[in-house]
Amino acid sequence: SLTIPMLRPSIAIAIVVESIAAFQIFDVTWTLTAGASAGGAINPFTKTLMIWNYELVFRDLRIGLGAALSWLVLAMSLVIGVIFIFLRSWRATLIPAVAIPVSIIASFTVMAALGYSINVLTLLAFVLAIGLVVDDAIVVLENIYRHLAMGETPEEAARRGRGEIGLAAVTITLVDVVVFVPVAFMGGIVGRLLNEFAVTICAAILASAVVSLTVTPMLASRFLKNPHGEQHSAMYNAFERAFDASRDFYAW
Repeated sequence: SLTIPMLRPSIAIAIVVESIAAFQIFDVTWTLTAGASAGGAINPFTKTLMIWNYELVFRDLRIGLGAALSWLVLAMSLVIGVIFIFLRSWRATLIPAVAIPVSIIASFTVMAALGYSINVLTLLAFVLAIGLVVDDAIVVLENIYRHLAMGETPEEAARRGRGEIGLAAVTITLVDVVVFVPVAFMGGIVGRLLNEFAVTICAAILASAVVSLTVTPMLASRFLKNPHGEQHSAMYNAFERAFDASRDFYAW
């Protein structure tokens, strides 16, 4: 709620923003700001208000949105870094990494159709979705790489790998979606607050399933090579020795 202070004793006016979804206080602020006299008086003709120090509201919102964008970039960087540590190949890392921007951009279509905006809640949904949208792509890519190691051509490995793991990828997607779907149908103020969050993250996850079954196999057939006889870098060999040591430790 926003309280409009007065310089003289009077009754304060509290404004409760019911359409709190999206934190669209920008529109509310500009709607309530009118050509009223200084001190926050009510204009009897236009029925509008002058908000005192509304620049502070914009400053806080800019700080919040900037922090959300920073966490979005940081989460994307960490996810790509973890994928690279385990796949140990820039070629293989870039393939599931493509699912992140493609899935997020695809979710913009759903947001636009429902009248949603890019705000703190939707950016939070994107931050959480980054770790989920790459799951299907990694599963499909790993199976394709297994077929490549068996001596198949990249095109054949992509076709067979996707066919074998497609149902599992769809299952993973649906399991992730059913967790957030009930949030979209919650009632009350909390439900209205989290509706955009739930719908946005579900849209991104569903888009990632389509990407993993179409874009990921296509990129794998073009960029992946048969690992037999391939010369690996020193970083790859270092990670390989670390993984072998971990495997031997658990086996012991």
